[in-house]
Amino acid sequence: MLQFLIVLIPVLPLAAFVINGLFGRWLGRAGGWLAVACMGGSAAISLPIFVMAFMQGEAFEPIAVTLWQWMAVGGLDIQVGFRVDQLSALMLLFVTLVSFLVYLYSMGYMAGDPGFNRFFAYLGLFNFSMLVLVLADSLPLLFVGWEGVGLCSYLLIGYYLSMPGAPDAGKKAFIVNRIGDFGFLVAMMMLFFAVGSLNIQAIVAAAADEATRPALLAYGGGFVTILTLALFLGCTGKSAQIPLFTWLPDAMAGPTPVSALIHAATMVTAGVYLVVRLSALFVLAPATMMTIAVIGAATAFVAGTIALTQKDIKKVLAYSTVSQLGFMFLACGIGAFVAGIFHVFTHSFFKACLFLGAGSVIHAAHHIQDLEKMGGLKRAMPVTRWTFLIACAAIAGLPPLAGFISKDDILWRTFATGSLWLWGLAVVTALMTAYYAFRVYFLTFEGKSRLPHDVEHHVHESPWTMTVPLAVLAIGAIGAGLLNLPELIHHGEWSMTSLMLAPVIAPAQAILEAHRDHQVHVGLAVELAQIGLSVVVALVGVALAWHFALRTWPTGAERLAHRLRPAWRLSAHRWWWDDIYMKFVAGGVWGLALVSSWFDRWVIDGLLHTVAGLARLGGRGVRQLQNGQPQLYALVFLLGVNIVILLILWL
Repeated sequence: MLQFLIVLIPVLPLAAFVINGLFGRWLGRAGGWLAVACMGGSAAISLPIFVMAFMQGEAFEPIAVTLWQWMAVGGLDIQVGFRVDQLSALMLLFVTLVSFLVYLYSMGYMAGDPGFNRFFAYLGLFNFSMLVLVLADSLPLLFVGWEGVGLCSYLLIGYYLSMPGAPDAGKKAFIVNRIGDFGFLVAMMMLFFAVGSLNIQAIVAAAADEATRPALLAYGGGFVTILTLALFLGCTGKSAQIPLFTWLPDAMAGPTPVSALIHAATMVTAGVYLVVRLSALFVLAPATMMTIAVIGAATAFVAGTIALTQKDIKKVLAYSTVSQLGFMFLACGIGAFVAGIFHVFTHSFFKACLFLGAGSVIHAAHHIQDLEKMGGLKRAMPVTRWTFLIACAAIAGLPPLAGFISKDDILWRTFATGSLWLWGLAVVTALMTAYYAFRVYFLTFEGKSRLPHDVEHHVHESPWTMTVPLAVLAIGAIGAGLLNLPELIHHGEWSMTSLMLAPVIAPAQAILEAHRDHQVHVGLAVELAQIGLSVVVALVGVALAWHFALRTWPTGAERLAHRLRPAWRLSAHRWWWDDIYMKFVAGGVWGLALVSSWFDRWVIDGLLHTVAGLARLGGRGVRQLQNGQPQLYALVFLLGVNIVILLILWL
């Protein structure tokens, strides 16, 4: 029965996709409610599975379901099967729960949209793909879900076909992700060559057991380094890390519920999930681990600086997502896999709340998204205001909210590794996070209204289908951190680490311990000082936001921008990443296309035309001898005989 229910988790959103895709024209809003019910069913099944895995901890026996044999070619034998362990149980919980709330929210946000049922069909296929990715017991099946969410992101980001830039944003997301997916494919081929299997458990077992570990996977070897870097390339595309992060801010062209779904709990977390799932493989390549940590810290910092000056409310949140994903990869790169995946868990609640809160504001303000044209909305939208404030406090790292617990865990673990420059970069990024989060809050809800007069008088709170999900997500932003609260102080016994995720990362931790040169011991006093510093950093960020976005707005912000003009231009122009890509990457491809066109026209076609011309010229000469005149034929015959006789006599 339990195996049947596990299969039902991805099948229910697939049914919503099929029914809305085929019969949505006749179902109308009933099709949307059907999708909500299907996603709610998946969440209802996932919740007790998570509770069981959490309560049993290390004693939880993974549940495996084999459906059918996919392919058996030579030594490659791939089964279509699902596997639920502690990590997938955690992922199932927040993926299905947040998705269900987004579905419910969409019933109000997308009401009256002409493509209502098409939208819910795309959502169903998206969630089916994400759940297959989480449940897959082999890399090829995981890759099916991986590609599925990429396809659906293209469909959902470009949903508004008539909106300028939306189709291009969808294509950009699709193409940039394909670059990363190439690395994933190469890594799968290398893994099969080294291990002889693409089953995830077989790969982890081969990497973990030093006695039977293939020679190609030797610790620190060149093969395993290239292999894991190729895997990480796939993660940088899907989880929007440098250099493949530029698609994610452009994804804001899609409907706001799509932004919440992609940015909070589903697609962008796939890269972090893959690194944690194959952590035993990644720790065999210390160069790759350092690369992951550096890329994560750099991405967090760069995206944080860009978010400081953006005027579009959704763009600020988009760069915030990129920055928070950088924190997650920083944790994974230093070997703190539980801290990384726990930040994924808490982030899913407060980031979904932020995006849906922004959608509620945009819905009420007649699709105005410019922060400088908002303000004073707290009176007309109290529920949206309070839930948004809670989510801002969570992402800023104010205690005792979930974001504080998960982010502080990453900060002190980075400090404990001795990588002080990575820790310093993370602390500065945390300061910027608190600033831009509360800058959005103050400019949107506090102060005087800057909305157009005709819009201001029509602003009102969103319907219950939108406010109920906001309230639930705000509760999650408050309480999700409690699952790991004892870990905050000196490795508590009752924590997610000891009760749940330890068995998943145990092989990786064993390898790390075996090859660790020295162990940095951090005392309780240092940990408490780290916690105090995190709180101070968050409060300083909030105070700066209050000063520049509320107390002295807009003159204070303008003076600061003038004094720091080079830095402000760097942030406002998004470090010119898109300009660099357009000039050198897209321009290089355009130049290569011109060279290829010239080479094809003048070299390839020229060579073929030359050969054909010579044959045609020779044919014309021979044709003069075949003109149908017998006397010419007799003359040629006579000349030929005489030439032969002369040759014989001469020889």
